[in-house]
Amino acid sequence: MGLLILLPILFVGGCTGNAPGTSGLYLNGTGWTLTEYVSDGRSVQTLNGTAITMVFGGEGRITGSAGCNHYFASYDLKGTRITIGQAGSTMMYCTGAGVMEQESAYLALLNQAASVSSANDRLTFADAQGMTILSFAGIFAATLTLG
Repeated sequence: MGLLILLPILFVGGCTGNAPGTSGLYLNGTGWTLTEYVSDGRSVQTLNGTAITMVFGGEGRITGSAGCNHYFASYDLKGTRITIGQAGSTMMYCTGAGVMEQESAYLALLNQAASVSSANDRLTFADAQGMTILSFAGIFAATLTLG
């Protein structure tokens, strides 16, 4: 009987999604949509009709839409400390007032991210001074599969 109680505890404890010996967030397989970002020192909401997304894939890669163009970058996460590499993107010209400026601001802010936190289906990135620069709402989370 004791083994039947212990197995679920071991299973749940072993499925945190973090590598052995690590702590912090597990973002692989999660998707987010940007709700606010910092521009000229103030927080602004994303433009209506644009969707800026971030999907954390395997092998330290993020992909998504920057509002018009698709982008990709590498990331390294240690606890809540994050480093995002220089983003590459498609190069379409996007019409609409402010769309290109918003996209440029977003891609530049990715490189300034120094820490990340998550609470209540929200993901926030802060710069090296601790100021929140990007705020996301959850789109989807990874599902555990047994195999």
